[in-house]
Amino acid sequence: MKDVAADEEITISYCDMIHDKALRMYELKHYGFVCDCPACGRDDDESTFAYQSAERRYRLQELERATRFLRGANLSEGAKHDDFIQKLLEMAALYTLEGDFTARLAAM
Repeated sequence: MKDVAADEEITISYCDMIHDKALRMYELKHYGFVCDCPACGRDDDESTFAYQSAERRYRLQELERATRFLRGANLSEGAKHDDFIQKLLEMAALYTLEGDFTARLAAM
């Protein structure tokens, strides 16, 4: 879903990327490593990727709850809501900023 540069590290997610940092760290404990991706880095400064990522993930959780039952088989019902399409577009943008090019993004 995206070009990979020569020598670029390819990674996979061992946990749900929408979870907050503390929950992701807990979920990774039994794998025996500490994640060092940009989203799991220091988040004590508003300029860091981790801080901004936490904000995006929180918003993704809100949007997920707001649209969950209006997608898929209920898409025609979702289309009746004035802000539904805007919420899906916002979710797609947030997933892209997070680097999540999985089926989640495709579902938007």
